[in-house]
Parts: sequence; C-alpha cells; structure tokens
Amino acid sequence: MLNQRPIKDLLPASLPDLSEPKLKREFIKNVALLSQRLHTSGGPGSRTRKTAPDRWRIKDISELYSSFIGIGLSERDCYRFLMNYFGCSLRELFASHNNFIRSCSKLAYKMYMKPILSQIKNNAKEPGKTVESSGYVKGQVEGAKWVCKKSSYYGQVKDLINDPDSFINEGKIIKDEAGHTIVSVDIEGKEVIIKRYNVKNFWHRLKRAFKSSRANNYWIACHWLQAVGVDTIEPIGIIEKYRYGLKTETYFLSYRAKGERLEQFIQGPDPLIANRIVSIFRRMGWINFSHGDAKTGNFLLENGYLKVFDLDKAKAGQWDFIFKRKIADDYQRMLKGWEHLPAMQDMLKRRLSALKRRI
Repeated sequence: MLNQRPIKDLLPASLPDLSEPKLKREFIKNVALLSQRLHTSGGPGSRTRKTAPDRWRIKDISELYSSFIGIGLSERDCYRFLMNYFGCSLRELFASHNNFIRSCSKLAYKMYMKPILSQIKNNAKEPGKTVESSGYVKGQVEGAKWVCKKSSYYGQVKDLINDPDSFINEGKIIKDEAGHTIVSVDIEGKEVIIKRYNVKNFWHRLKRAFKSSRANNYWIACHWLQAVGVDTIEPIGIIEKYRYGLKTETYFLSYRAKGERLEQFIQGPDPLIANRIVSIFRRMGWINFSHGDAKTGNFLLENGYLKVFDLDKAKAGQWDFIFKRKIADDYQRMLKGWEHLPAMQDMLKRRLSALKRRI
C-alpha cells in the first residue's frame, strides 16, 4: 500500500534543480501536500486510523527533513514546507504548532548526526594501525588515541598527531594557563591552533576520568553546529592521552579562524549583528545546544558574519529542562558583554526574550 512506505521513499530518485527558486518552491509545496494527504488518511503503516497520531507524523516529517539537510534548503524553506503542510500562515504556525516544530527539528538532526557521530568517535582499537571511515582517520599509538579529518591527515599533521608537545614547545604561545595551553604553529603554509587541556593534579585527572574530555566536547560541538548552519572554526582532529587507564592531557587541533572578536568591533547598536546573534541561538535551539560560555569574546566577526568558538563546555541533545536552564545562562553571558553599550544590550534583550518564549 502507498501509505505503508516512508514519505522520503515516495519521492523521485533525482531531485529537481533546487537552485531555481520557482522550482524549489513548487517542489516544497508538492512534498508538503503529499505528506499532509498521507497523514490525514491514517499515516504510513496505518489501515484503521483516520489520521496519523502526532508521534508518527513527527517521526515521518523528521525522517524527511533529515534526508534534506545539507542540500541547500534554507530555514525559510523549512517554514514554507510546514505552512503548506498545516495550511496556515507563519504567525499561526508558531502560535499553534511550535512544539511540533521543535520535536521535528530535534529528531531530524539526531537522525542526521547519528552516522556522523559514529565516524568521528575517538575509538581506535588496534595499536599501531589506522582505520579510515567516511572522511576521517583514526589511530592508536602508545598511551594515546586520536581521530583526524582525512582531508587534513597528511605531511606535518601526521607528525603533530604523533608528538603534539614538541610542536607546542616550538609554537607561538597564545595563552598559557593552569587549565589549558594554546599555541599557534605554521604547518605547510597554514596556521594551526593547538589547544592542550592540562591535568592539574591526580584529583583533577580522577574527576575528568568519567567525563567526555574537553577536547572531545569541542570536536563534537563543531560538527553539531556545522549541521545546523552555524559557522565555527575548522577542526582538524583530537588527541587523547591515557595513563593507567585514565585520561591525562587532551588536544584539540584546528585551523586559525579569521575575524575580529565581536566586542572589539561593535561601537553602537547594530540591528544586523543583533539578528545574527539571535539566529545563532535559534539554530542552537533546534538541537538543544548550549555553548556554556557564550560571551562576546567567543564570537568572531568577519565580513558581517559571525563564527562561534571556544566550545569545550558545549553540549547538544540535552533534556529540555537542562537545556532551558543552560541556554538562559548563555543569554545572560551574551547580554553582560554589552553593558558598555546599553542600546545594543536592550536591542538584544528584546530579541532574545522573544526567542526564549519559543523554546
């Protein structure tokens, strides 16, 4: 039966040219109406129900959405789909179906990220051997495991992975504190940033032993943000050292991001930048993502666009009640950064308050 198959399987194998706005709008409308007809007739797999229950509709729309992530559909396109699906205006969509939208987005990105998270996991098993997956290389050497983007794993990057401390000793120090050391090194004409997370003492090592390392948090957070269209630094990989089965120093490797720190650039109220800050937080809300330290100094501005970095406390996919508490803290950190510009702070406060009511 037609309605026993997932909606995404009912679409043509080759999609139309989605770069043509008119064709894209027509395609989105047709898929939305097809979805609506299937769900009002009982939904996939249903022979007795008159309409599909919400959990089926959320799963079905999420599968459809996850299959289209990364092919050029914008946030506006997603809202256009839902407006056609529900037969309502944009205002009515958020007023009446906001919970449905949030449930679909969280599940869709969870589906999309599941295979990616498996590929980027630092879990090489055999010492001395490298394992390649789609776009990544993993390995294990004595006392350490690492995972690296395949596109970066060549030349001196291999030497860096085998002996990161020697590169740190020869690099240009950006920051050197008890908790972490950050240096810049030139590798084959590119500026590479090495962030080493230091172990302060035995008790600190024991405390971190059963948690994801801060390097791993950063690594995973970059991939989550890239999935929802938030610009961040370009990661290279991570290294995690072990001693007696406990993690010791860990390393996050990335290319140097261009741009100026946000608070150094803005001199007065700027509606465009305020909107872009809110857009980042809105996209973070799609995946229940909190930054953990969302101060203005952790946002770079380049050609009017923002990049987010310093993600070692970030986390995605949190329970709603935890996410709401942590994202509220992120809002406050961001607003605190504009105390010297009350007009900009007030503008952001109004926009973030409106966003808060939707998550």
